[in-house]
Amino acid sequence: MEFELLAHTADVGFRVRGATLPELFENAARALMSFTTGQAAPEVRRAVEVRGEDYPSLLVAWLNEVLYLFDSGELAPASFHIHTLDSTRLTATLEGSPRRGESWRLIVKAVTYHQIEVKEADGGWEAAVYLDV
Repeated sequence: MEFELLAHTADVGFRVRGATLPELFENAARALMSFTTGQAAPEVRRAVEVRGEDYPSLLVAWLNEVLYLFDSGELAPASFHIHTLDSTRLTATLEGSPRRGESWRLIVKAVTYHQIEVKEADGGWEAAVYLDV
């Protein structure tokens, strides 16, 4: 999975793509986790459900849930499997391990709504996300 960094004066942004909406959301979570020092082998599964008003707010809620699980030490996600996704609800299973030595390369405080974008592009989907660091 590749993503590109987006220039910003105070925060860090990235643009990510996917052939489908679930793939886009999974790739966005992988991009977020790329700011950590590594990923442990999967030992634990965790089911999550998030809600939003539309795709952009749902993406922010999803990524903030991944961020919370990592920051709390509960889970260092290594893989993401989205089961259901519509414009207001997402269910997924994350696999990883309890966070042990993994830390942020760049400390991420939150996923923001600043210039959030989710759109169809080139026969797939594309999102722009900015992180408060």
